[in-house]
Amino acid sequence: MPSEIKAYTFLGHLYHPDCIIAEMTREDGEYDGWGLAPGVPYEPVEKQLDDIAYHFGIDREAHDIELFPLPVTVVMPWDTCEHCGELIGEED
Repeated sequence: MPSEIKAYTFLGHLYHPDCIIAEMTREDGEYDGWGLAPGVPYEPVEKQLDDIAYHFGIDREAHDIELFPLPVTVVMPWDTCEHCGELIGEED
C-alpha cells in the first residue's frame, strides 16, 4: 500500500498538497497559465500533476527535482508550507 502524501517538494521548498498547484502555476512560475478554467470540475492533486506533466512532456518517474514536484510522505512537526506559511507537520 502506498504511503500517504503529506507534502510536495518543489524548487527546494515544501508545500501542502492543496497548495502545490497554486504555487506551480503562479504568474511568474515555470507552469504559468496552467489552471482550471471556470466550470471545470476539481481534480485530485495527483491527477492535476499528471495532466501538467503530460502537457509539458515531463516523465514523472524520471524527472529532475528542479523541474517538477516530488511527493513527500514523511514531514517533521515544524515543517511549514512555503505557499501559505502554515504548518504541514503534525504532532503525533
